Amino acid sequence: MGASRVATEAEELVAEGDFRAIKVRVGRATLDEDLAVLQAVRRAVGGDILLPTDFNMGLTVLEALRHGRA
Repeated sequence: MGASRVATEAEELVAEGDFRAIKVRVGRATLDEDLAVLQAVRRAVGGDILLPTDFNMGLTVLEALRHGRA
C-alpha cells in the first residue's frame, strides 16, 4: 500500500473514533519508502496522534536499530 493510501486510511481512522495513536505497519522494500509512509501519515493526522511502528519481527537487531534511528 502506497504512502498516500496509508495516510488516507489513518486520517479516516482518526475521524471515526477517539484514537490517540495509529499503529503504522512498516517493512517496505526500502527505509526511504517506510519514511515516506510515516511522513505522509504524520501530515494527515497531525502532531497530537502517536505513531508507533510495527515491523512484524521482520528485521535483524542491526536493521531495527538503523530504522529506529532514522
